[in-house]
Amino acid sequence: MFSNRKAMAAVTAISLAVLIVTGTFAWTSLNSQKVNEWFGAGVNPETVAGGTLHDDHEQNGDSKQVYVENWGAENLYVRIRLSEYMELGQGAGLKAAEGAAYNPQNSAVPLIDGAIIEDPDTWKPHVPAEADAAVCDTEFHNYWIWEMGGKKSYNTAPPDKRTDKEYVHSQSNLDPNEVVKETLTAQVLTMAQWISNGSQIGSVWVIDTDGWAYWAAPLYPGEATGLLLNKVVKDKTPEKDYYYGINVHAQMATKDGATTNGELDNYKSFGLNGNWTDDGKQLMELIVAYAAPPAEPGNNTHNFTLAFGTGGAIMPFYAYVNAHEAGTEISLKERVRVLPGYDFDKWISSDDNVVFSNPNSTASTFIMPDNDVAITATFKMNPNHPQYNNTYKFTLAFGTGGTIMPFYAYVNEHEAGAKISLRSRVRILPGYDFDKWISSDDNVVFSNPNNLESTFIMPNNDVTITAAFKMNPNHPSYPGND
Repeated sequence: MFSNRKAMAAVTAISLAVLIVTGTFAWTSLNSQKVNEWFGAGVNPETVAGGTLHDDHEQNGDSKQVYVENWGAENLYVRIRLSEYMELGQGAGLKAAEGAAYNPQNSAVPLIDGAIIEDPDTWKPHVPAEADAAVCDTEFHNYWIWEMGGKKSYNTAPPDKRTDKEYVHSQSNLDPNEVVKETLTAQVLTMAQWISNGSQIGSVWVIDTDGWAYWAAPLYPGEATGLLLNKVVKDKTPEKDYYYGINVHAQMATKDGATTNGELDNYKSFGLNGNWTDDGKQLMELIVAYAAPPAEPGNNTHNFTLAFGTGGAIMPFYAYVNAHEAGTEISLKERVRVLPGYDFDKWISSDDNVVFSNPNSTASTFIMPDNDVAITATFKMNPNHPQYNNTYKFTLAFGTGGTIMPFYAYVNEHEAGAKISLRSRVRILPGYDFDKWISSDDNVVFSNPNNLESTFIMPNNDVTITAAFKMNPNHPSYPGND
């Protein structure tokens, strides 16, 4: 074991799951990862710090659940970078033999210049659009759609594997005979969104402009982060053979520590050689300064997680995770702060059996249930908000032959004059082609009404945008296909 608290970057390897689609060989490495565990002694020689990357994938399925578990006895600070690679053409997915420069049977062309299938360090980090963490400006997402955030039940990392640095916990099915726990619930934001929302600490993954996604809170002992990546769905099958891979690179660290030689060996090692942005550094410093660990649960004690929506923040005095005995009356008074331009709306519980004394009051109370519970404070915009009188609803609809992508809401609010991208908002069903976008407002002009990636300017009123589709010759009902 290490004699000091440690920070160790994980090295990622790729394993392949082979899918065969009619007319196309599909090599996808959706269950790709290798090392993301570290361990070591803390200040107290009786305590051990450590965590494990989990990368759960259903073979030949779209589930791709990435999260980190803290099985140790000290707080961890966590970040993950997801990188992508895709190539099209004959031999896609065939790698060079050991010692060879390339595989002569692979004549596929990478979508990113300079990327090499055998070298994940050359793959493209997922750097999202400013307003959508799941979408980035690369050709990959013409074919693949990411669903991000959420939670899941999981089996804890086996104790006999925790000293194996080459181990990553990966499972496709939950084993009820092993220890089963629940991850936290995650929201995934871009750095711009997180800063705009007030840079609040909580159950949030924040993706920076260099691709590093930071867990925006200390990861306390016994906890697991919410999901960074949840699903990877193939939206369009390429005409050529293809290979698509995701490289998962995680780093975990404690707050303090140095090597036996006195070298830096804690969360600050994230920034060695300029390996974090100014925003990433400020985020980490804010998280590390936040010290409010939950109480140690007893036999009848459970965790109460406090969360918040847009328009509010948790008061610094209160931890976002607290432990309470079942049956205790919990006061929510002064737990959250309402941001300018918003009013408190209501409390929401993850447990439908929880009853609030007044769900629409910040001073409400509830009785702690005999299980873990998440309580979320929600807020609504008021007339003092600069967008209050200039924000309208954009409803996304679809006709026969398509559907809305799961991570997009069918109703969104946007400020009048904002440029709205329709890219990756809908999915085309087999046997259909996209036809055109239709607006309920005749004054709305699309940049290209016959293109899925069209844009439009939000009008000064509510508007419904409908995706229309048309049957193609592959549909069994197409004329002539008797």
